[in-house]
Amino acid sequence: MVRHDDVTGEMLQTPFYTAASLNVCWEITTPTETALEVSIFYKDVSGNYKIARGAYDAYAVRRGSNSFADVDAGTCADLGRKKTLVWADFNIYPNPPTSDIILFLRLKPLYNINNPIKIGVVGLGGSGGTLPSQGACFESTATLTTSGITRRVRQCQFHKSPPAVFDYVLFSGGDLSK
Repeated sequence: MVRHDDVTGEMLQTPFYTAASLNVCWEITTPTETALEVSIFYKDVSGNYKIARGAYDAYAVRRGSNSFADVDAGTCADLGRKKTLVWADFNIYPNPPTSDIILFLRLKPLYNINNPIKIGVVGLGGSGGTLPSQGACFESTATLTTSGITRRVRQCQFHKSPPAVFDYVLFSGGDLSK
């Protein structure tokens, strides 16, 4: 959700995504409907690093026991499930010049055992609604002179993210308080 240095990959934190919301989309899966946990890593206006979380499930029967929120009506792109994340619902306010900075999202599919799933994020436009680059893609094309066959390869290298185990670690640069 923030720009990265093209050489070092370090988060630059300016400019950053400042639109009031964002769509998270995922495909419908069978036989078990996939739920989604969203972790929002951000730095608040005081400079403290924080995590806000939400969990969303389209399967109504299971929502009764897991207490996840329902998904939104409609779809986005060619994916079947959608949830619009409104930052204010998480008490996050990315409104410059004094604002929280959304650093990155971690999207974790739940109840989906051994099945790949497509997940997408759509910036909702407007002022500050453009998502920054998520990495770099490289493309190479080669043609065999004898046959004229052309092949193209595209490889993308995404920005690094902390291992998922750190989602559940408490860190304080100062004192801990209840």
